[in-house]
Amino acid sequence: MATAVKYDFAAAVAFASQTGEGTYNSTLDTISATLTAANGYILGQNGTGIGNSGLTIGLGREYEDKTVEPGSLTRAISNFTRASVPTFTFAFPFCGNRADCSDPPVDGDFDPITGMDALLQAVGLTGSAWGSGVGHSYVFGSPNPISALVYINGIRLELLDCRASSLSIVYTAGSVPVATATLAVGSIKDVSVAALPGTLTPGEQGSVSAPIVESVANTWQNTRGFSELTIDIEPSIADVGDSNAADGIVKEIEDRVVSVSGTLYSDSTGSYESFDYDQIIEEVEGNLVELTFQVGSDGTANNPAKAHSHSFPLLELHVSDQDKLGSRAATTIEGVARGAAGGGGNDEMELIFR
Repeated sequence: MATAVKYDFAAAVAFASQTGEGTYNSTLDTISATLTAANGYILGQNGTGIGNSGLTIGLGREYEDKTVEPGSLTRAISNFTRASVPTFTFAFPFCGNRADCSDPPVDGDFDPITGMDALLQAVGLTGSAWGSGVGHSYVFGSPNPISALVYINGIRLELLDCRASSLSIVYTAGSVPVATATLAVGSIKDVSVAALPGTLTPGEQGSVSAPIVESVANTWQNTRGFSELTIDIEPSIADVGDSNAADGIVKEIEDRVVSVSGTLYSDSTGSYESFDYDQIIEEVEGNLVELTFQVGSDGTANNPAKAHSHSFPLLELHVSDQDKLGSRAATTIEGVARGAAGGGGNDEMELIFR
């Protein structure tokens, strides 16, 4: 028996959209020597994942046990049903594409990089030109599942029909926003032995800084700063049987919850000390107060497109715990973004790259 040969850790990840269920992204499928941001290559967040790559992934066996051997409690090898990816998360800086804007800026300047666009689609968001200004807007829709390409420790994984069971975006004052996607994989299309592509080109991800959480003008009735705020988008993913699908199942989104939580400074303007309580007991949709904030400044001619903003028109407050930030009064809140009754749906939030 030969002695095992150790080799170096290496990882790279790309995500891209699909034209339909069961159709792996054709660009990712042909990648071998070069992987670029335009293809879907996305840099992970330092300090997270395996080897600071932002990536956490593991493979598993799904099976059906056979009956026990007669006269014993022993079972023979199980019936293999499919290989699965029970663990798949990816953390990355959350910001605009960082490329220089045109003069004057146009909507297309603000399209996020391919990999980020795919991850937003995986959680159910669809993007288009922002109709109320210059930028790229995301609201909920019905996008196709996405494809993932993972190089990790000498193997190349093609993962088909992926959806995100959660996208958590953490905004910590003074730091770069960090998003973490947790992905549910429809099927493993292919596994092969392969080194990283010889050329990895992250583009402006590698050459331009992401904006930090400062001067965000977080507005909820009045402008209230926060120490940390987290947006959680959590679709409910179901395995639905389909005899025509790879592995006999497809991943479908059945439900969705969008929540906002964080610690905010309290506000005494106009006796607003009771604002949180008033929102907790509110029974009328029209009296729920919108929460908005923006990280980075709007893109300008010949400068990088880095900014994005969030709006939650109908934030329903569920929890408000009294807290303290330094010497100041604060509350730690938990709320759920709601849509307008009779509004047609998909209006819980809007994300704008601008």
